[in-house]
Amino acid sequence: MEDQKRELIQIGIPCASIYANTIQGRSEQEKIFEEIALGFTKILFITPKKLCLNKEFQNFISNMYSKAKVRFVIDEAHCILDYGNFRESWKNLGLLKKNWPIVPIMLLTATCTYKDAQDICTSLEIPSENFAMIRGSSFERKKITIEVYKRRDNREIFSNDLISLIKKHERGRIIIYCATQLGCDDLFATLQPLLPDKNLGVYHGGIGDEQRQSIISHWKDANLIQEIGRAGRDGNEARSVMFYSIKKDLRTNFGILAENRETCFDIQNMTDQERERKLYLDISVHKIHEVLLFCRNQYECRSQIINRYYLWNGDNVPSPCLKCDNCKNRIKEQPTYENCVEDILHLLDTVEEMNYSNNCEITEDDIVDVFCKSNTKKIRELGLTELQVYKSGRKPKFGKPKELAGYMLADLIVRGYVEQKISLYYSCKCESRRAAEENFEPAREA
Repeated sequence: MEDQKRELIQIGIPCASIYANTIQGRSEQEKIFEEIALGFTKILFITPKKLCLNKEFQNFISNMYSKAKVRFVIDEAHCILDYGNFRESWKNLGLLKKNWPIVPIMLLTATCTYKDAQDICTSLEIPSENFAMIRGSSFERKKITIEVYKRRDNREIFSNDLISLIKKHERGRIIIYCATQLGCDDLFATLQPLLPDKNLGVYHGGIGDEQRQSIISHWKDANLIQEIGRAGRDGNEARSVMFYSIKKDLRTNFGILAENRETCFDIQNMTDQERERKLYLDISVHKIHEVLLFCRNQYECRSQIINRYYLWNGDNVPSPCLKCDNCKNRIKEQPTYENCVEDILHLLDTVEEMNYSNNCEITEDDIVDVFCKSNTKKIRELGLTELQVYKSGRKPKFGKPKELAGYMLADLIVRGYVEQKISLYYSCKCESRRAAEENFEPAREA
């Protein structure tokens, strides 16, 4: 908000900002209200928390509303859905139409699917006949080069990978995102002594107001890039590098979304609150799987994958970017296309037989090993060599069998043919094989 406020002031538009929790004093906020009432300040930036929890502030808005001087703009409107389950104030923005029914509301976002737009409309309790949408022609970000790499398990090697990237961008600004506050603090403590000549800082919800203001001030002469979609908007080239770890990312992100609370539900006796939470977790887990599938993809243009995700009816997918890691891999390796339908069906058979023949939990590695007929110690100890799918001797005919088998399994999970529980327990959904036979395309990339 401070960046936006500063930019407006620079072009001569009077504006101010207030927060729910801040070093900003009450007298300063009262002065801002007075300037608004007098017409000196035209735009006020506020947080949802300030709006929803402060009755005094709501009364101030009602007073302005009676004089027809109120308009609402919700920036980053997708947060209404993304944050609604762990930041209650975002979920309660429906009060805008309840308290001030005829006030116009403008919603701004650069990352919104058609379904998201409808869900946001429902959350804000805006009648569909009063909800109009204006969209840009494309989600494409031509100035961003996207690269995705497996994260090294060795902490020292991973740190060296980051340092190497940082040193390649001496003249640029770099933001490293971590999944947790602790992850930010740990990485900062690791990198700071290794980069003594660099100005490093850490920023997250756990730092104090003064420290937050100090860090933001270091960016006051440049734009703070908060997400991948922000990069490149100034016309300059930008690079987005993502490191992933299948098992760690699945556990960590689910733990964050579940707030480390119990996730087992009695399906027959769920309360409305539990049912809502389960739905949220199911949707969230599916999104995690979609991201991990994106990471594991080896040859499809990263930009095209992202554009296809946000595709609306009538939109066109842009041409391959030819500069992401996948485009470079495709150009260099010249992959061939082969019919892998039988392999996919055999993988489904493998999941199904392992699920019904084994009393212990099975992992992705177990499934891939049985599918590829690996003769590992764990496979023998679990008795998986006695399964019919193992004894069949059928092996995948494509190269890099384990790597691509893992990708196929991840793809089946995203498509809904295989269900993965958070305990990494797999089960083949009822009639998944028949549905796959009917719906899978005959050619798959090898």
